[in-house]
Amino acid sequence: MREVCRVPQRQREVVPPASADMNPWPEEMAKPQGDMLIPATVRHLGLEWTVVGVDDNAFKDIYELTSVRFPETLLSIGQAAFLGCIGLRDTLIIPYGLRSIGSMAFNDCSGLTTLIWKARNCQGSQHDTTLRYSYFYRCMGLSDIIIDTGVEQLPVEFISNVSGVKRLEFKSATRTAIINLAARNPQMRHLVL
Repeated sequence: MREVCRVPQRQREVVPPASADMNPWPEEMAKPQGDMLIPATVRHLGLEWTVVGVDDNAFKDIYELTSVRFPETLLSIGQAAFLGCIGLRDTLIIPYGLRSIGSMAFNDCSGLTTLIWKARNCQGSQHDTTLRYSYFYRCMGLSDIIIDTGVEQLPVEFISNVSGVKRLEFKSATRTAIINLAARNPQMRHLVL
């Protein structure tokens, strides 16, 4: 994996290595697999850089990933960043500081069962041109969503088109946020406030 810097802030975005045919993982490089921890900092050219984002399509269709953990420094997850990662299992935790998430970021991650959303003030990515799909579309195994304490704003279409959600738990939230999310998910059976 290589990182792209945002000079002069010494912040970096995690992106896959580029190749001419748009395949993000050239054959000579091993694809990530198993449990993946995205670090809070990386060293490059003798300097320490803060990891602040995962680029568009960065881990798209990498079936071998079974879990991903994000650093609290993460500010953005790009469009389709984990699209089609059917190997992702169990619980996904979205970090507190996330400010932006691209459409289709986790679509088709059918092995996810629980989403814990900690991001206080996250919006859809500014460069998205479509919100036709939610961020977790066709995550068939996703049955529990927990919105953590202190969440002030959720992205538009946060969990629309997610058909398997049975339980939505709010640690604390505004009445409007609760009504909007519950109304878009008619199959939901339990709402815990």
